[in-house]
Amino acid sequence: MRTGLFIVLCAAMVATVAFVSAANLSNEDMSTSSAPLKSGLYLNQTQEYTRIDLDDVKSVIKAEIPGVNMETLSGGLIDDRVYGKLWQFTFSTEADKSILIGVDAESGDIMFFFGRTGKIAPDYTKISLEQAKQIALDYIKERDGDRDLTLVTAQYIDPHAEGLPGEYLVRYSRVIGEVRCLSDGITVTIHPATGCVMSYYKSWTMPEDQVPDDVGMKVSESEAAVIVADYMAENGAQGVRILSSEMQWVDLNYPASLKDSHDIRLAWHVRFTDDYYRSHEVTFPAAVWVDAETGEVLKCLYSLG
Repeated sequence: MRTGLFIVLCAAMVATVAFVSAANLSNEDMSTSSAPLKSGLYLNQTQEYTRIDLDDVKSVIKAEIPGVNMETLSGGLIDDRVYGKLWQFTFSTEADKSILIGVDAESGDIMFFFGRTGKIAPDYTKISLEQAKQIALDYIKERDGDRDLTLVTAQYIDPHAEGLPGEYLVRYSRVIGEVRCLSDGITVTIHPATGCVMSYYKSWTMPEDQVPDDVGMKVSESEAAVIVADYMAENGAQGVRILSSEMQWVDLNYPASLKDSHDIRLAWHVRFTDDYYRSHEVTFPAAVWVDAETGEVLKCLYSLG
């Protein structure tokens, strides 16, 4: 029965944390530019119109990370399926061997950067969580202006390996009409000793003009809880215990381009545990998203790990 539950729920599982995969870069030079433009997924910049050219991107990178070694800049223009045309480069600094950055080719906005650690300092000089939250908030305001956001996560993450610093992870969700979005938001990580911004990621793919403004919420919070308990029982779960519920916008087409059509639903995000979770001391709850208008189960996140 438990195996059957795993098969059913894996088909519906949703990834709630966005990520970016860095593609392998070949050594083939497509341009005479001082920054090598790579083949494969990279476009030929001489054949593509962009408002932001290579020199603009260099200026953005220098402004964001002043210690960049421009001689190590490697990458080019890509056609990202979500963001459209995006300048994507790797480069090094005195402190870090490989930093990945993505810059919107139309607006010049930084969409993400990863791999920055800054100079490693002993953890006994660690800044407080409140300081890290303020640094993240100030950075977002400087980078993105006044966005309608709500804080979701703020926590310290232990180092991934010996010799590396830990990090403060601060995650905000986008809010539309006082309801937060499942897919959209901004995540920042902060160095625990120096306070520098180690990484930044913005997911902003839900078109606000496609968010329904006439949703009739026919399913109450208590009714959503019953739907979840029944749904899980039908799939073999026992002892379902509801922990919390909140309204969220759910984009059933995520990730999709802003130019594409999106099926956006108002849903109850119901968190719960069951006998299996409690017996295995799973530290995070399972979750089901229930359409607030129809009662349909839209997504389920359940780990048997």
